[in-house]
Amino acid sequence: MHERTPRAPALVIGFAAFALSGTAFAETYQVSPSGTYASIQDLMDAVTLVPGDVVEVEGDHLYPGDLWLREEAAGDAGAPITFRGIRKNGKRPALEGVGTEEYHDMVLFLAANHLVFEGFEIIGSDDPSHTCIITQGHEIVVRDVYVHGCEGHGLLATDWGTGNLTVEYSNFTDNGSGDYKHQIYVTTDQEMYPGSSVRIQFNYIHDASGGLNIKSRAERTEIYFNWIEAAVLNDIDLVGPDASADGAREDSDVVGNVIVHTSEYSALRIGDDGTNGTDGRYRIAYNTIVFDGSDGVAIRPQINIDSLEIYNNAFLVTKGAAPRFYRLTDYTGTEPIVMGSHNFIDAAFTDVPPELTDTLDGDPGIMDLSAMDLRVVDSSILVDAGTDTPVGPSNTVPNPLTTIDYVPVPRTEPTSEMPYARNDEGAPDIGAYALGSGTDPGPGGPPPEGNGGPGSSGSAGNDNGDDGSSSDGGCACRATGTSTRTSWGWLLTLAPLAFVSRRRRR
Repeated sequence: MHERTPRAPALVIGFAAFALSGTAFAETYQVSPSGTYASIQDLMDAVTLVPGDVVEVEGDHLYPGDLWLREEAAGDAGAPITFRGIRKNGKRPALEGVGTEEYHDMVLFLAANHLVFEGFEIIGSDDPSHTCIITQGHEIVVRDVYVHGCEGHGLLATDWGTGNLTVEYSNFTDNGSGDYKHQIYVTTDQEMYPGSSVRIQFNYIHDASGGLNIKSRAERTEIYFNWIEAAVLNDIDLVGPDASADGAREDSDVVGNVIVHTSEYSALRIGDDGTNGTDGRYRIAYNTIVFDGSDGVAIRPQINIDSLEIYNNAFLVTKGAAPRFYRLTDYTGTEPIVMGSHNFIDAAFTDVPPELTDTLDGDPGIMDLSAMDLRVVDSSILVDAGTDTPVGPSNTVPNPLTTIDYVPVPRTEPTSEMPYARNDEGAPDIGAYALGSGTDPGPGGPPPEGNGGPGSSGSAGNDNGDDGSSSDGGCACRATGTSTRTSWGWLLTLAPLAFVSRRRRR
């Protein structure tokens, strides 16, 4: 067990951080109910972390929420500060509860640059004003978390101060409420961190209790190798920023996912939701998208986009549904450039764009569509039927993912054995699976039981009925107030935050 000198005044801390820069002096700290530090808050009050430090938190215990990790938890490029849950009896450490002070209405606030937070369960509440995780920083990684029961957002990124964000190997379920609280709702700050992106990969995102599974207003969004299922509205919304006038084009690359769409709305809505449009470029490739009893829309561009690329996807239908493939709504200006080829599109779909070529239909040759085992059989017409040039000839998404090494996570909580490799032999196979890749996806269904053990908890704490939610006011939140541990440096950041301290309008 290591222990450093208690916090010094700000100037001394700054000098110490300079003197101890790098990872040579990095330490590993333990948090456990029987240890020196019974909570992360206790540790943060007692020591000064430096880049490269690791905080290990013992599992099978419930720790207090209202956890704010701010500038004192910031690492450096190549030397993040890591907060890591260590499973005990197979269970993660759990965080639950919000604070009683103004703005303390989230379980976890990640507001530091170069920060990794992994291996925790985050437990929400039935209060829609309470969010499980709020992020506000650059180069944040959220990994191996189980987030559930949040009537507010499961994970929310703020309009101001959000840069690169990665969410991976995690399970989001039973989050959201109404039309405007979602499982994952992210953005980036185009003024503070121009060119930044959000990557959402290798997650199981399913069975929302409201809103959307994923909504992004980021300058670039990458959605790779997830299993996404059963949103209340749209499964994925990729729209423009809300905090300020649109200063950049927003692009998205959606590759290698399973999307099981069960609502009457859209699997993917792109472009604009009534705030700022993207004028963006969108690429949808190597996905398996299943309409399970839904008569909704597969892809819905709204108001204005630049281009749409659709390659090597399998669009499947169950239960006699009659969905539309493509629906352009509320459009202004020149219609988007649509490009694509080598997709399987079930004959039940209507309104398929004529620009799509080399389209297959018939029996796709899926192992068990009714059980959502979406792997292909030996005789499948999807095998070797894709194109090895899954990008358009012009107006394309920059830096697309074209080397497809993985299949989506199964329909179960991600584990350390994932991801599973995808091995295409010959021409690429169509859809999210290549022949011989993947595993039984599991039953899906109800959320798993919680992992946290006993212990002390935290404080008590549609657009006109057409096709999914309209504007919900952007990603601004009130996670900008002060707490009893606020430093003067943090207070100086509050002036610009005053412009974005509102909650979402709806």
